[in-house]
Amino acid sequence: MIWLAHCLMGTLTVYLIFLLGEMIFSRNVAWGAATLAALYPQFIYYTAMPSRETLQVLLFTAAIWSTLRACRN
Repeated sequence: MIWLAHCLMGTLTVYLIFLLGEMIFSRNVAWGAATLAALYPQFIYYTAMPSRETLQVLLFTAAIWSTLRACRN
Protein backbone atom coordinates (compact mmCIF):
# COMPACT_ATOMS: atom_id res chain seq x y z
CA MET A 1 0.00 0.00 0.00
CA ILE A 2 2.82 2.42 0.83
CA TRP A 3 4.52 1.56 -2.45
CA LEU A 4 1.39 2.50 -4.40
CA ALA A 5 1.11 5.82 -2.54
CA HIS A 6 4.74 6.61 -3.35
CA CYS A 7 4.19 5.80 -7.02
CA LEU A 8 1.19 8.12 -7.13
CA MET A 9 3.15 10.90 -5.42
CA GLY A 10 6.01 10.45 -7.89
CA THR A 11 3.60 10.59 -10.82
CA LEU A 12 1.98 13.73 -9.46
CA THR A 13 5.40 15.31 -9.02
CA VAL A 14 6.29 14.63 -12.65
CA TYR A 15 2.96 16.16 -13.70
CA LEU A 16 3.63 19.26 -11.59
CA ILE A 17 7.07 19.56 -13.17
CA PHE A 18 5.35 19.46 -16.55
CA LEU A 19 2.95 22.22 -15.46
CA LEU A 20 5.83 24.34 -14.17
CA GLY A 21 7.76 23.95 -17.40
CA GLU A 22 4.71 24.89 -19.43
CA MET A 23 3.91 27.85 -17.17
CA ILE A 24 7.43 29.29 -17.22
CA PHE A 25 8.74 28.30 -20.66
CA SER A 26 6.82 26.33 -23.31
CA ARG A 27 5.11 23.01 -23.90
CA ASN A 28 8.26 21.53 -25.50
CA VAL A 29 10.36 22.46 -22.48
CA ALA A 30 7.65 21.03 -20.23
CA TRP A 31 7.75 17.68 -22.01
CA GLY A 32 11.55 17.60 -21.78
CA ALA A 33 11.57 18.44 -18.08
CA ALA A 34 8.88 15.88 -17.28
CA THR A 35 10.72 13.21 -19.26
CA LEU A 36 14.00 13.96 -17.49
CA ALA A 37 12.27 13.88 -14.11
CA ALA A 38 10.53 10.59 -14.87
CA LEU A 39 13.78 8.95 -16.00
CA TYR A 40 16.07 10.44 -13.34
CA PRO A 41 17.59 7.44 -11.48
CA GLN A 42 17.57 8.99 -7.99
CA PHE A 43 13.95 10.05 -8.41
CA ILE A 44 12.97 6.49 -9.36
CA TYR A 45 14.99 5.08 -6.46
CA TYR A 46 13.46 7.32 -3.79
CA THR A 47 9.97 6.80 -5.18
CA ALA A 48 10.38 3.04 -4.80
CA MET A 49 11.73 3.30 -1.23
CA PRO A 50 9.40 3.88 1.74
CA SER A 51 10.99 7.13 2.86
CA ARG A 52 9.86 10.72 3.26
CA GLU A 53 11.80 12.19 0.32
CA THR A 54 9.00 11.46 -2.15
CA LEU A 55 6.51 13.44 -0.11
CA GLN A 56 8.98 16.28 0.43
CA VAL A 57 9.69 16.63 -3.28
CA LEU A 58 5.96 16.56 -4.06
CA LEU A 59 5.15 19.23 -1.48
CA PHE A 60 8.06 21.44 -2.55
CA THR A 61 7.08 21.19 -6.22
CA ALA A 62 3.43 21.89 -5.36
CA ALA A 63 4.47 24.93 -3.30
CA ILE A 64 6.47 26.36 -6.21
CA TRP A 65 3.61 25.71 -8.64
CA SER A 66 1.07 27.29 -6.26
CA THR A 67 3.24 30.34 -5.69
CA LEU A 68 3.79 30.94 -9.41
CA ARG A 69 0.12 30.43 -10.14
CA ALA A 70 -0.87 32.91 -7.42
CA CYS A 71 1.61 35.49 -8.74
CA ARG A 72 0.21 35.20 -12.26
CA ASN A 73 -3.40 35.78 -11.17
